[in-house]
Amino acid sequence: RNAPELAEVVAQVASTHPHLVRVKELFESVEAFRAVDNFVIACQRHRPLRRIVDVACGHGLVGLLLAYRFQNIPVVCLDQEKREVFQVYLEALNARGVQYVKEAGSVMDNVRFVEADLSQLEAHVDADTCVVVVHGCNEVNQVSIELARERGAVWAAMPCCIPSALY
Repeated sequence: RNAPELAEVVAQVASTHPHLVRVKELFESVEAFRAVDNFVIACQRHRPLRRIVDVACGHGLVGLLLAYRFQNIPVVCLDQEKREVFQVYLEALNARGVQYVKEAGSVMDNVRFVEADLSQLEAHVDADTCVVVVHGCNEVNQVSIELARERGAVWAAMPCCIPSALY
């Protein structure tokens, strides 16, 4: 769906926290989101998804955009450290976003950040999960994909930083 209010979200973040808006990350996140958005829609034609997990989410913008798009699906953003930019975008989405799921208390009630390393991923993945890995470095892609396959979950990966010895 078209969501012109997202421009207001980015403008709010850029005006209040300009040091947190990196154009390259913004463009990459939006493009990754578009690809995963289409993938999730295609998957839902065949099976329900009850959770999305954004693994090694970094700034978390992909997971936040997915949570905004799919307000009826819980989204877990998992990384070793919660960056300031995650909370800033979350607050902007709650302030400027449109609530499409009426039962929710706020626009972004379906998203949460889990500060943990990769060893905690298992607790968040089952057969009804979509595992998302965007720019997962080193073994993050492999571990995430293998766990998703083992659990019968669907997965979407955009790898980076893959040493040749890893595979």
